[in-house]
Amino acid sequence: MLFCALANRKAQTPEEFRRSLKSVSHFCIFTVQLGLVTILFGLLAAPRLVAQARQGEFMSGFYTGLGSAVAVASAVSWFRIRKLLQDETALRREYIKATDERSRNVAALALQAAGIVTVIVLYLVLLVAGLFNPALFQFCFVGALGFSVLFLIFKTYYDRKL
Repeated sequence: MLFCALANRKAQTPEEFRRSLKSVSHFCIFTVQLGLVTILFGLLAAPRLVAQARQGEFMSGFYTGLGSAVAVASAVSWFRIRKLLQDETALRREYIKATDERSRNVAALALQAAGIVTVIVLYLVLLVAGLFNPALFQFCFVGALGFSVLFLIFKTYYDRKL
């Protein structure tokens, strides 16, 4: 849903909407393949790369589960998009829904709220983790810093583009 919301932002005509859905379907195929590679990595490589047996089993299960979730969710999205592209009535209904001004504002507000909450949670975890776990502190610090840098880059890009 997130990829569709981002890909369909600029669709002004039904044909542009159709093209953006086709590009999202190609991305879904890529993420299915990525999920399958993650499953193979979890089954074959993770147990060998992690020295401790118990930790290796956990990581193997984690990668296998994550890869399965990504592959299944992407496959379901691909099938839904494929079905949508074959039905002109449903495609037109989805185009109207996706290009509706209210829907676009809701998606923009949801993305903005998610970004704000992510930065706040990273900051709070950073404050607490700094006292107990240096690795978690560094992870949260890099995440918050990375988000901030990406925000500035994209803001500058869109300021110049629009």
